[in-house]
Amino acid sequence: MVRLALPLMPAVMLIIAFGEWPYGYYQFLRLVVCASAIAISIIEFKRAGTPTWWLYVFVGIALLFNPVATVHFEKQIWQVLDFAVAGVFLIYAVMSLRKYGD
Repeated sequence: MVRLALPLMPAVMLIIAFGEWPYGYYQFLRLVVCASAIAISIIEFKRAGTPTWWLYVFVGIALLFNPVATVHFEKQIWQVLDFAVAGVFLIYAVMSLRKYGD
């Protein structure tokens, strides 16, 4: 059940990000999304023993949401990215649950 929370937490936070929040929320969001993406990448690599499609997707997400070397886009672009990345986390959660029963 803990592995299911790993993709769900950032997905919910990304969806909530469509509201008006102080800048600190978005900084915390970057940290949570990046850390979750790294953790999922590690889990996927350990499961498969070799790089998988999911590994590459989540490494890309980790780089995009990196809180240290930030990527700057307009708010409208971030909203599209937030929605798309939330979808990726949710799809991963569903597929992981079906495949591994976590």
